[in-house]
Amino acid sequence: NDDDLIKLAQFDQIFVNDQIKIDPDSLITISFIDNSILTLEGDSEFFVEKFDNLSEEPECIIAIIKGKFSFESGTISKKDKGMMKIKLSEMEVVLKGTLVTDNNSDEGKKISLVKDSMGNVGELDITVDGQTTTISEEAAGLNLSGDNEIESTTLSEEEKKKLYKKEENEL
Repeated sequence: NDDDLIKLAQFDQIFVNDQIKIDPDSLITISFIDNSILTLEGDSEFFVEKFDNLSEEPECIIAIIKGKFSFESGTISKKDKGMMKIKLSEMEVVLKGTLVTDNNSDEGKKISLVKDSMGNVGELDITVDGQTTTISEEAAGLNLSGDNEIESTTLSEEEKKKLYKKEENEL
C-alpha cells in the first residue's frame, strides 16, 4: 500500500515480508546477517519471503518482483543442508555458494552465474514450469522471454568486465 510507505535510511533493518521499493534513480545494497549481499538498481522491488540462518537446515528465499540485481550468497547456501533461493516470477533459482546477476522485467527474466568475491563459481539450479536446469559454468545463464520461451545465454567478455568492475567498486 503506497500510503504505508516508509523511507529507509542507511543501516535500517528490514524484516521478512517487508516489501522494498527502490526509486528509479537509486541503487541499494542489502547486507544479510549470513553475509549474503543483494544489490538492486533503481525502479526495483523485492521482499524476503523466508530467512532462517539458525536451524540445522537454514533457508533464505528472496522474491525479486522486478528490477536489475546481483546477489552473492552467504553462509546459508554454503552449508550442506542450507538452501538459498531467488524467485523471479515464473523462474526459481537455487544458489549453491555463488554470485548471480541480471534482471526480472515484463519483457523477460534473465539470470547468469558469475564468480563470487572470493573468485569461486558455484552452481545454480533454475526451475521453470517444473523443469530444472543446472548451471555450473562461469558466465552461463538462462533467459526466459515474456512468452515463457527459455534460451541459454552466455555473458560476453565486455559484460563480464563491466560486472566485475562494478562488483569491485561496491566492496
